Amino acid sequence: MAHCNRPIYKYRSPFCCANFGEQIMPSDKDLVYLAKQGSKGAFDKLVKKYRDQMLALAYDFVNDYELAGDIVQEGFINAYRRIRDFEERAKFSSWLYRIVVNAALDALRKKRQLSAATDVNDINPDDLPAVTSLFAGDGPDDLLLTAIKALTENQQTAIILRYFHDKDIYEIAEILACSESTVRVHLHRAIRNLGDSITRNK
Repeated sequence: MAHCNRPIYKYRSPFCCANFGEQIMPSDKDLVYLAKQGSKGAFDKLVKKYRDQMLALAYDFVNDYELAGDIVQEGFINAYRRIRDFEERAKFSSWLYRIVVNAALDALRKKRQLSAATDVNDINPDDLPAVTSLFAGDGPDDLLLTAIKALTENQQTAIILRYFHDKDIYEIAEILACSESTVRVHLHRAIRNLGDSITRNK
C-alpha cells in the first residue's frame, strides 16, 4: 500500500514563540478587539500590563499612594465602560493615560490641593537647581514638586508626562487631545514660570 508523503503539521498557538515555545503577550490591538467583544479576560491583561505605569502617573499628581490607587481603579473602571468608544487611530496607552490624567486632576480639584499648595513665591531659590537642570538627578525634591503643582493644570500635566514619564511631544498631544504646537507652548510656559519663580526670589 502506498504511503502518503504529505507532511504532518502540528497546530501552534499564535501566542506561542516559534523558537522557544514560550507564551508571549498579545498586542494591545488584539486585546482591545477582544475587550470590545466583551472579554473581561482580555481587559484584565491590559490592566496587568499598564497598572504600574498608571499608579506611578497618578502618584506624580497627588503624592499619595492610597489616593493614587483609588484614581487608577476609577480610571480602569472608566476605561472598561468606555472601551467600545475607543477609536484605534490613537494608541490604547495614550487613551488610557488621558483617562487617568483626568481622574487625577479631578481628585486634585476635590481635595483643593492645587489652591492649597504653597505659593511658588514662598520657595527659597537656593533650595532649587537651575531651571535647565530641574529634572536631572535621581528625581524631583519636595520643593520642586510643590512648585510644579502651582502651575496651571495643562502646564503641570505636560511637565509630568514629558519629564517624569519620558513621553515625547507627539504622545503628549495624543494624551491631551491637542496639537503638538500646543504641547510645546504648555512646556515652554511651564519652564518659564518655574524660572520666573526662582528669579523673583533671588
